[in-house]
Amino acid sequence: MMTNPTRSPTDIASAAMTARPTSDLLAIFFPNQGGAWRVQLRENGKSEPLTLMVNDRSGAVSILEPLAGDRIAFWIRWLHEGSHAGEVWRFVVFLSGVIPAALGVTGILIWLRQRRQRALMATQSDRIPLPRASTSAAIGGITPAE
Repeated sequence: MMTNPTRSPTDIASAAMTARPTSDLLAIFFPNQGGAWRVQLRENGKSEPLTLMVNDRSGAVSILEPLAGDRIAFWIRWLHEGSHAGEVWRFVVFLSGVIPAALGVTGILIWLRQRRQRALMATQSDRIPLPRASTSAAIGGITPAE
């Protein structure tokens, strides 16, 4: 990471927006060791973001061709936030975040209920004497074989 950038993020954003005026700013990344800021823009009518590199010293703007990793990162972000799909997909994303938490809470409640039932059973078994087993009882006149 570059230690002392000469331009502010506001300057970098204005340079990128001047180069692509019909775009919306998505993200600005601090300069790398070579002194280049990375800026992501969303152009009107396009789904994939455009990445620009802005030189910290000269302010020169160049377009960075997306790599395979950038496309994968964009796809993963799209899946996780659900911003580019309809309301049904947003609801699915919402449920996939809420359901694990709900399962965790209900699992703890079931465990606590079973724990309480076991404690009640243990205290009741101390109070109620268990019936004794008879040694050899004849049932219907027949004695058990030994």
